Amino acid sequence: MGNNQDKYIYLTFDMGYEAGYTESILDVLKENDVKAIFFITAHYLNSAGDIVERMINERHLVRKSYC
Repeated sequence: MGNNQDKYIYLTFDMGYEAGYTESILDVLKENDVKAIFFITAHYLNSAGDIVERMINERHLVRKSYC
């Protein structure tokens, strides 16, 4: 179904990145021109708004997690 010539990987981060690894992950993604999807909680948005803003500015998808 769709284009079988191109290969795609969907990289998602659901948990764990918020334990102090987010900025390092974002650096590696940026260096390799890779986009990801981050599932975040309201608490993370409220406590790390600057990092969430960076995610958005670097064109990653940010979605609310219901965990």
